[in-house]
Amino acid sequence: MPLRRKKWTEEEERCLIDRYGEMCLDGTLSKMKTREKKYRPIAAHVNALHHSVDPSTYPFQWSWKDASTKVQNMRHQYLLVKHKIRRQRPPQSSDGHDEAASVEDLDEFDWIDGLSYWPNFLRYKGVFGDHPLEEEETVPEAVEAEEMRRRRRRRRRRWGAVDRWRVRMEAAAVGHRAAVERAAARAVEEQRGFVGQVVGIVGQWAAAAVGGGGGGGGGGGDDGGSPFVSDMVHHLNGIVHVEHRMDGHDDDDQFIVDDG
Repeated sequence: MPLRRKKWTEEEERCLIDRYGEMCLDGTLSKMKTREKKYRPIAAHVNALHHSVDPSTYPFQWSWKDASTKVQNMRHQYLLVKHKIRRQRPPQSSDGHDEAASVEDLDEFDWIDGLSYWPNFLRYKGVFGDHPLEEEETVPEAVEAEEMRRRRRRRRRRWGAVDRWRVRMEAAAVGHRAAVERAAARAVEEQRGFVGQVVGIVGQWAAAAVGGGGGGGGGGGDDGGSPFVSDMVHHLNGIVHVEHRMDGHDDDDQFIVDDG
């Protein structure tokens, strides 16, 4: 089921504007320093007479923000109608005198015509009168302004801490990435060196094999082996020698046999 749009009934609007007008006349509203303090009792008054009595007919319980917004909307509507009923000033006569100045009972606004735009216009005229819209909105509310400044400062501090943490994390990530790249570069370089050694050994073997095959076919004898084989044996002996030394063995190690 779609949510119903919150809408003031005509009875609630009348109750709201009447209560607002009463508090304006007795000076109660001007003593309040914040919008919440001004409109909370007005909203409570409307709710007590309508929603609390008949919630099915008046389903909405209005907050002080709802009441404040509604009053401002009423004031806007009143001023719009007031602008429409402003009488046009007649042009000046040929002798330079303003003809309107000679009509003492001519009002600037046609108040009765306002009823054609808004049936409750005169009711709102009695409340808002000739006060401009900006009057209430420009009243300095030091408490609310100070609270807003504190909230903005706290918000800036929170975001500043988040920014500093993000900078530290990004710097750590950059350092880690650089270390990984250096380690990868070393691994690639070592792998290239190993592959180069293997290629060199295979190249020597191939050259020796070709040279041995073209030496006249005398493959026998004690020295008849390929020079490459000797190189390979020497190379492998060197590797084994290094491995023995790494394991803690030495060329002078001997096995002692006890004959007794």
